[in-house]
Amino acid sequence: MKVEATEVPAGIELDAGTYTASVAQVTETDGQYGKQCKFIFAVDGEVTEEGENLELWAWASAKLNPKTKLWKWITAMTGAPPLVGEDYDLDDLLGKS
Repeated sequence: MKVEATEVPAGIELDAGTYTASVAQVTETDGQYGKQCKFIFAVDGEVTEEGENLELWAWASAKLNPKTKLWKWITAMTGAPPLVGEDYDLDDLLGKS
């Protein structure tokens, strides 16, 4: 398999490391394997070359069980795992670090 090395897109200059961020938006989208949750994270204290707040995107499957990324993210953001059998409103994550 061959892949082409490319330049970093303009506006994103971020050194390797750990950063704090908060959930700015969560939307539902269709992915190759079904429903996905698209998270937009606002990176605290970081701005683009244009001076706008830096936002990074990440996706998780819309499946919520202990083996999924979404479950781990919710647990990390809220400090407690979701309760099995209950619905979870992802809008409750807005503003969470």
